[in-house]
Amino acid sequence: MRFAGRVALITGGGGDIGSATALALAREGAMVVVTDTRLESAQRTAASIVAAGGMSESLAMDVLDEIGVEATFDHVVERHGRVDILVNLAGDSLIVRSVDCPVDEFDRILRINVTGQFITARAAARRMLKRGEGGSIVTVSSIHGYGGIPRRAAYTSSRSAVINLTRTLAVEWALDGIRVNCVAPSWTMTRALRGDIASGTIDLDELVERTPMGRLPQVDDIADVVLFLASDASRMVTGITVPIDGGVTAYIGPRGQPSMA
Repeated sequence: MRFAGRVALITGGGGDIGSATALALAREGAMVVVTDTRLESAQRTAASIVAAGGMSESLAMDVLDEIGVEATFDHVVERHGRVDILVNLAGDSLIVRSVDCPVDEFDRILRINVTGQFITARAAARRMLKRGEGGSIVTVSSIHGYGGIPRRAAYTSSRSAVINLTRTLAVEWALDGIRVNCVAPSWTMTRALRGDIASGTIDLDELVERTPMGRLPQVDDIADVVLFLASDASRMVTGITVPIDGGVTAYIGPRGQPSMA
């Protein structure tokens, strides 16, 4: 029970990775506040936690609504007394040729994926600083933040920015005991990815071939790393980004699996 007595807030908690992470935190004893722009999605995750014997509350929250975010964190502190952990999973993507990409859509992705993470991290840190007992913030990037992919200029730019935002917040708040770390998943077996595979938009065999470990991450693989970074087991770790990719970003050979090179 690594998180007994602690309160965790998750943005994007209605998604597959968010739900898996929320359930994992609750199994370890945390009171988990599940937020999402879609209240019904947050409610489903919270209901799953309660059904499994955990503690949870669901709230609608838009990470770009500064006033709403501050009000949500005030509510959490008033009701539960503290905020110890923030997991920033809210985000969006855009696939379009760069020459055709509207600037307002480019800006929208950057705002959701970067500004939204800043707004929520700032809100969490304000409460953690006031309480004076530190805390852990986990941001979410992607291995796409390490390189370029055609038709994803907004997405790759935003994910790269999150990596350096993490470093900056980590060093700024380090002496106050607030740790800020980041996870960078590769293609993960969510319902959305399974849908793309089923429709033929994405070739699963091709992705697996590019992955040295020979399989794609499952949602629980992401959740497990988030829990490590949120826990006292990583108490001397801050400002890092952990790729969760089965070796994709490490391998530069002609094919994905070294044994096949």
